[in-house]
Amino acid sequence: MEGMGRQRTNGAGLPRRMHWKNGAYRYLTSGRGGKGRRWIRLGTTWEEALAEYARLEAEMGEVPPGSVAATIAQYRAEVLVEKAANTQSSYDVCLRRLEQVFGHMPIQEIQPRHVARYLDEHFSHSAANRDKSVLSSVYAYALRRGLADRNPCRDVRSFPEKPRERYVTDAEFRAVRSHASASMALAMDLAYITARRKSELIALRWSDVTEDGLRIQPKKGGRPLVLRITPALASALEHAKNLNRRTVPSVYILTSSHGQPYTSGGFGSTWRNTIKRAMRAEDIAESFTFHDLRAKSLTDYHERGEDAQALAGHRSRSTTEAYLRAKSQRQMNPLDLIDPDPGE
Repeated sequence: MEGMGRQRTNGAGLPRRMHWKNGAYRYLTSGRGGKGRRWIRLGTTWEEALAEYARLEAEMGEVPPGSVAATIAQYRAEVLVEKAANTQSSYDVCLRRLEQVFGHMPIQEIQPRHVARYLDEHFSHSAANRDKSVLSSVYAYALRRGLADRNPCRDVRSFPEKPRERYVTDAEFRAVRSHASASMALAMDLAYITARRKSELIALRWSDVTEDGLRIQPKKGGRPLVLRITPALASALEHAKNLNRRTVPSVYILTSSHGQPYTSGGFGSTWRNTIKRAMRAEDIAESFTFHDLRAKSLTDYHERGEDAQALAGHRSRSTTEAYLRAKSQRQMNPLDLIDPDPGE
């Protein structure tokens, strides 16, 4: 799976006691039992490091056998490692919170009331629901491995969440785009034209442009999509080639202003700074996320009578409908969004 072998140098994406140090993943022992703290090499790839991490956690008594923490360690090594890189990062945030509360408890002793109390004490309904979903996934793994007899999450209702309703108007799109670098303006155009996620856009390579169209591998599973090269998309790709010539040549379609492929964190930081500039200039009154551009795109395609579900690559209609926003303005042609030579 693409992206699974890349090292993670950032502590926010690593389990407790795991660090990237001197070109490899390493485990820092606790120093309990009169022994000094020491580093143990886990490996150079994420997959081998997670497997060794799970073994060490159990072997060195860092987590009690049969505990939630021990099960989570095994889950990381056998299940989490198979998921997309972005999913791994988001799951890890939830797993850390769950370990702090439930880690010491035997996996068999968690009851629905414990889960319900955890949800009630959460500061955010959406975060509570995500944690419950991840805990349920851990229990599904535990059931398959014979480590638990039941999933306590199944009897606990999630909090109702208000669906996001933010629709980015054409005027807001143009306003933010005017504050974007050439590479970020291109990213906005591609997001609108293709309705792709950020992770899918920054993974695009020139080899994905074929005679049949632009090949997209959905990051949340599903079959690859091939998008027809419309005039608007052809114009955006031509602009990407021109930007590529100005910087260091790259195999990636979207690169930073320095010609380097975007990381998820780097892209997010650049986007937030773009929004801040637009807000300071009072060109927009309310911020929006880059992901809101996917909702705008699908909404606009739907309003034109096109198959938004097929474009999104969703298996169910209800998933697509969650992206559609209510709106009243007249739609513009995507071609109008393409600036042949936006400035830096």
